[in-house]
Amino acid sequence: MEVVQEEAFLSKMKDHFFELEQERFLEWARARHGGDFLDEESEAYEALAQEYSDMNDAFEQEVEYQWLQRQSFHEQYIEFSAELDRARVLLRDSANGPHTQTTCKLVYSHSVTLLETMIGTSVNALVLVGRTFLLNMARQIENIHRGKKISLVEIAEHPRGVEGVILKALSEITFHNPATIKTVLVALIGDGMKDLDVSGLGPICKVRHDIVHRNGKTVEDEPIRLTPEQVYEAMDTIDDLASNISRRIFDALNDTDDGF
Repeated sequence: MEVVQEEAFLSKMKDHFFELEQERFLEWARARHGGDFLDEESEAYEALAQEYSDMNDAFEQEVEYQWLQRQSFHEQYIEFSAELDRARVLLRDSANGPHTQTTCKLVYSHSVTLLETMIGTSVNALVLVGRTFLLNMARQIENIHRGKKISLVEIAEHPRGVEGVILKALSEITFHNPATIKTVLVALIGDGMKDLDVSGLGPICKVRHDIVHRNGKTVEDEPIRLTPEQVYEAMDTIDDLASNISRRIFDALNDTDDGF
């Protein structure tokens, strides 16, 4: 009963926020249209709706860019390490409890997400604040996004130009695939990442995929069972890789004139 009531409450809240946003749009659209009546079936209404959506998207992107510009690479790694330590504590405190399996799966998946976030944020921030890294990624982004072609018109139309288009392309990439991590980092850093060993992450990402996308079952429909020791081992592998990547980025920064 409580679950049903909670779902009903969340549904009402969602409808409420949708109505508020619709009211804001209509107020903006009327002012933009000179206060005249707007027919929701008209081309003018559709054009204003698209303009409003594009305006909101641009605002959200600008907020994201400003956040990235405030990021410190060193703080990103420190935050990753701190969060991973908290996850270890959570696992330790739950090791002998009644929900050990659930905790093991949650911590396992969360650890991969922490690595993904650290790498993604670092890559985007480096592109945004370092011209050397921006140029490196500009040369390789179409190879990373196979089949994707970036036109001069797309670059000219984006408020942030080349960096905006590249960051948009990077936002479509997920970093819980070892091959993707290696490809992007080599494109960004060059020789300093070519011998990076990501092989240990492969089996971890496979288990993580089964946990997240198959409700904790393999493709053979076998339930995944994890011990705390297996989770700790995976976390150590993730920690070692994050440390290795961080060191290589630090070395690359020292070899350029870009500050971060």
